[in-house]
Amino acid sequence: MKEFKTSARTFRGLMILGVILLCPTFGLWGFVMLAQWLEYKNNALILAKDGVIIKTGILSKHINEIKYSKINSISVHKKWYGDMGDIIIFAGNDITGLAFKNVDSPFEVKDAIDDMMNSH
Repeated sequence: MKEFKTSARTFRGLMILGVILLCPTFGLWGFVMLAQWLEYKNNALILAKDGVIIKTGILSKHINEIKYSKINSISVHKKWYGDMGDIIIFAGNDITGLAFKNVDSPFEVKDAIDDMMNSH
C-alpha cells in the first residue's frame, strides 16, 4: 500500500514568508501556518490493493474510496511553480471528479495509480 501526502512545500513556503512578515502579522500568519500544517497532516491519497482511498478534512473527515475497476480517467493539473499539482480521478458517470490537491510529483502518482489499475 502506497500513501501520498499533500505537499510540504506549501507549508515550508508559508513558514519562510511568515518569518519575513513575522512582526506585523504574527496572528494571521500563525493561523495560516496552523491550517496548512493540519491540512498536511490530515490529507492522504492511499493506493490500497483494491482501490484508491482519499482522506481529507481537518475538523470533519471525508474518506472516499474508488475501486480500480471503476476509474475511467485520471487528470493531472500541474502548478506553474515547482513539481506540485492536483490529481483528479473520474469514475463512473462522474463529471467533476474527485480531487487530491497539492501533491508532490503528480505525474508519478498518476503512474502509480495506472500501474495498480493495470495489475487488477
